[in-house]
Amino acid sequence: MATIVLQTLKNYDLDIDNCHRQSYDNASNMSGAYSGLQARIKEVNSLAVFVPCSAHSLNLVGSCAAESCEAAISFFSNLQALYNFFSISTHRWGVLVSKLKPNSTVLKSLSQTRWSAQGDACKSLCISWTEIMEALKIIANDMSEKPSTRFEASGLLNCFGSLEMCFLTLMWNDVLERFNKVIKSLQSVDIGLGTVVELYHSLVMYLEGIREDGIFDLYESRTIELSGEQNYTYDLKRKPKRRVQFDEVKRNDTELSSRNRFRVTTYKVIIDRLITELQRRGTAYEKLSNKFNFLTKLNILNTQEVCEGAFNLKDFYPGDLDENIKNECLHLQAHLLSTEATKEKKMSSLELYKFILENGFIDIYPNIGISLRMLLSTPVSNCSAERSFSALKRIKIYLRSNTEEKRLTSLAVLYIESEVMQGVDYNEVIRSFAEQKARRSVAYNELMEMLKSKGFASVKEVKSKIQNIRRMVRKERAKVEASRRSGKGTDDLYT
Repeated sequence: MATIVLQTLKNYDLDIDNCHRQSYDNASNMSGAYSGLQARIKEVNSLAVFVPCSAHSLNLVGSCAAESCEAAISFFSNLQALYNFFSISTHRWGVLVSKLKPNSTVLKSLSQTRWSAQGDACKSLCISWTEIMEALKIIANDMSEKPSTRFEASGLLNCFGSLEMCFLTLMWNDVLERFNKVIKSLQSVDIGLGTVVELYHSLVMYLEGIREDGIFDLYESRTIELSGEQNYTYDLKRKPKRRVQFDEVKRNDTELSSRNRFRVTTYKVIIDRLITELQRRGTAYEKLSNKFNFLTKLNILNTQEVCEGAFNLKDFYPGDLDENIKNECLHLQAHLLSTEATKEKKMSSLELYKFILENGFIDIYPNIGISLRMLLSTPVSNCSAERSFSALKRIKIYLRSNTEEKRLTSLAVLYIESEVMQGVDYNEVIRSFAEQKARRSVAYNELMEMLKSKGFASVKEVKSKIQNIRRMVRKERAKVEASRRSGKGTDDLYT
């Protein structure tokens, strides 16, 4: 892949040394630290810093948390099993729909690629919890159903009727709702690196807040109200007795209550895994953002901190920035402090660049302009590019199963550049196409005139003559191909 990328850049006369960023998803063949595409590109240009797709990274955070403990794995497996149970039969689906409230959402399936599907599935279950339980009860008590169907419905009813399952439904619904909102925001084409860092940090703070015992108590009260269950499943099971070894003294071991067991081994494990993964994956964005952070804090930093930030940035990009960046930063700091509009205002990197550009200060602060352009052009999400590949299923359907690569590529480009296509004057395209078709009419009329001069007066006779010519051409072409395949060649074919 690295060879193809480098060759493509060379074909378009793009110098790889001018590449300062590269962004892909988190697949190992792309993001691998040793043999991934980003590592191979960095071997050619060490300044091509890899920035993983922020939206895809957030998807992986949720995926890791869903596999953090047995209860989380069981929850999503049972959620998919619930959807499969109703969707596999039109009769069962009809029972479910008849119980749902008007305008309420039906059950949704999970997805391996779109983590937002998990959020939609949890939301539909959370909103229609009572109605779904009633539908399961009807099917479980319906003697006209097969025994296997009634047994499956009874098993799902017992599973989702537990206090733990209802608790996880409410918790995952809240968490995934926040994640989905952030993921949609991260898919914006104009989102900046600083915004990504802020959103990741806000999610960490949000999760740390719901980790508190007070929020756990709130979820528990909501669960009891919704499910009607008062006891945890562990309270209803027989307590295992541990065998005392020969060198131990028999005494009463400390054992967690069912409530504390669920809070420690499930609730906090899931939240802690979410926080850990967010912090780990957010490090890649914070590390790069910290190199430019001082530029947006010039009006609140002291002179020494500004100089240190300028020198560190210059050392990292020695070929793009020169020694004057320190003086430019100090000058811009004084400039901002001397202006009432910017003296105490916190400016983002985009606002700072607009301030420099719109006021004609780009020649005064050239190195700062270069730095801000490198920061603002950092690709923190590649969802818009990857989404174009997802649209291939709309292009290469069964009716176009034999579409050639050239035509398929052209159709894909038309979709990718849909904004450009919306501004195209279709009347001009239609006129050009019609002119090309008109050439055939002109040629046909000329042929008619020529054949009429030789005694062919009717249209039927002209069409017959054209068919004879086509038949002769196909016959001669077949003779040439047969001679070529036999190895005799075509030199003595007509001798």
